[in-house]
Amino acid sequence: MQFPKYDRVIYSTNPLVEVIFQVKFPRIFKIDEQIPVEFQKQMGRNYPFVETRDVVPLIIPSATENNITRRLVYDFETEQKDYKITIASEFLSVSTKKYVRWEDFLPHIVAGLAALKNVYSPPFFTRVGLRYVDVISRTRLGIHDCKWSELIRISALGLLADPDVPTEDVNELSAGTLLSLGDDRHVAIRSGLGQTEETGFEAVFIIDSDFYCELPLKDTNHVISLCSDFNKSAGRAFRWFLNEKLHQALGPKKPSHQS
Repeated sequence: MQFPKYDRVIYSTNPLVEVIFQVKFPRIFKIDEQIPVEFQKQMGRNYPFVETRDVVPLIIPSATENNITRRLVYDFETEQKDYKITIASEFLSVSTKKYVRWEDFLPHIVAGLAALKNVYSPPFFTRVGLRYVDVISRTRLGIHDCKWSELIRISALGLLADPDVPTEDVNELSAGTLLSLGDDRHVAIRSGLGQTEETGFEAVFIIDSDFYCELPLKDTNHVISLCSDFNKSAGRAFRWFLNEKLHQALGPKKPSHQS
């Protein structure tokens, strides 16, 4: 499926709560066994804050004892803590909860991939993904009296779009769809009603879109090009979900010339 093209806009009331880029690769034991000093040097002063996390260990039974394989995750954050690059023995990710535009996010992907390649040289990437999580809060937009059927594409609403079903009686709604985008590219979309820490008890509509490719890729330039395509598809997919009323409520504006 190809989502229809729309004019690119930036929303004044940004619905994005998180954007995550991730590449997976065959396990590199060196990352688990040694502190990533060289990787930190590659990151330079742009990511001064570092935290280490343990993931759930693997227990490998043997004839004499249980061998526990430790897995470590390292988070490198910018000074403002608005961007985070995470490295582990099988993946690298870049994430932000303050996403504005692709041109701001892309340099962090480039920096993370360059450091990964220079220090650890993974033979290839087994998965490339770009995930966008959007949250629609009617209260935040000042349209709390609007029905979801006035705001969201009917096909995404299930029983919420049925006039015989009182909206307040729908306590939970979730749907998962896996779409092929052609050329071995896919998007897994999870959507429905939910709650977030920021919105409290308000019922919000969540659109969680994970664009990915699982073909082996060796060239980081290919990875970046692929994610640039995913970014375009993500914008079109989100707009496709919206009725015009919600689109206008979000405050669309043309991006500046730097975009």
